[in-house]
Amino acid sequence: MRQMPLVVITFLIGFILAGCSAGNQQDNTNDEKGPSSSNVDNLEKEEGIVANIKEPENVSEDKDDAYADWYYMLVIPGIEDVDISEKTKDELEGLAQENDGAYYNVHPDLYNENDLDAGVKVNIYWDKEEGEREMNPPVRDAEKIDVISE
Repeated sequence: MRQMPLVVITFLIGFILAGCSAGNQQDNTNDEKGPSSSNVDNLEKEEGIVANIKEPENVSEDKDDAYADWYYMLVIPGIEDVDISEKTKDELEGLAQENDGAYYNVHPDLYNENDLDAGVKVNIYWDKEEGEREMNPPVRDAEKIDVISE
């Protein structure tokens, strides 16, 4: 009879430890900062024109830079009637600032899933919970891209 409380306490400790270890297991689909399975409710959508795409320079050579092999893409909303083909980088950034555009870090897998090029109209989704880097234009991580028209 004296062993009953000891058995109950041992059972409770085991139950608590099992619950804690299960709570620490997370979905690791976003390892190495790849496209994540973000909660759809957290995704913010922006429709715009791809104005510029910078390809990765140091494909995975720089281990300190999590974005070394990512694409860097400028998306500007509301410029369907503007010819961006002859614009300089500074002019495109000025248009982005005027029209609430943003730069997006695009994981290579996400980039390769889409036919992306300057002038393409897209819906691009980013995680508002993750936020954006405060620059002008801001920098966000693309979670999903839908090509609307080429």
